[in-house]
Amino acid sequence: MSDKVRFLSRLNLFESMGCEEVEAIARELTMRHCRRGAPGF
Repeated sequence: MSDKVRFLSRLNLFESMGCEEVEAIARELTMRHCRRGAPGF
């Protein structure tokens, strides 16, 4: 379990979710880097 998943699972907001659900959210919260002027979506 990564540090990000461990942190998210300790928050009250995510306490009723299973480990797989928290891991899916952690993957979506990955920082992305874009070039200046590139679309952000």
